[in-house]
Amino acid sequence: MNISRSAHLTAIIPRFNLLNALIRGHKRHILVIVIFISGFVLMLLRQANPHSELAAARERWAAQHITTYRIEVEYQRPFNTCQQDFKVEGDTISYKFSDSCTLGAAAVSGSADDKLPTVARLFDQLEHDLNNPACGQNGCVCDGPIEMRVTYDPQRGYPQQIIYELRPDLRWRYLEYWIAQINGGLAQCPPTAYVGQTITVLSLEAAPTPNEPAPSQEKPNKEDKPLSSIGAAINPEVTPETKP
Repeated sequence: MNISRSAHLTAIIPRFNLLNALIRGHKRHILVIVIFISGFVLMLLRQANPHSELAAARERWAAQHITTYRIEVEYQRPFNTCQQDFKVEGDTISYKFSDSCTLGAAAVSGSADDKLPTVARLFDQLEHDLNNPACGQNGCVCDGPIEMRVTYDPQRGYPQQIIYELRPDLRWRYLEYWIAQINGGLAQCPPTAYVGQTITVLSLEAAPTPNEPAPSQEKPNKEDKPLSSIGAAINPEVTPETKP
């Protein structure tokens, strides 16, 4: 080997070692990115399209041409369950039978009729929550996302049940979570207070009988009692998804 070739190799070796050192130093970050991308793609492939399901359910409901109905809705949260029972005519709440959601400190806030969960408002709530994904109050990295699961009536299409649940086990979807795993940021996460809730339509009776007495003529009793005010629907305790 001549002197010039030896000198050339001697100059290349340090640069080669430096490249290896850089690769080793970023190996963990590269692995994190690969895991994140692979998991995200797998999630997209397996996940049904909730927007399409919502649109199909709305079409089924519209095809029923139900404009007058009585609906009873239950809100279930840890240590608190309440029901609201009322009659809907078009877009108007025409009669309020009962409402246990206005009682107690843990009840829903407000007392306006425009907050009652009619079918149309339940659909609007679902659309809003699908378009605005939320996380626990400490962000997706610390608490995880709030998952919404919906069951629609197979014939009429109205939402039968909506479940809001905090999913810390799905934090792996977020690249920031894996970075926090590396730099120890997860240790700084405070406890979360989000408890989730379930909204269930217990019954929906369409087209009440024509001889049903008007609210002003009917004598109220303990079971079916008109109310002067009514509670609002429980909205999930959410915070906007933390942006990096």
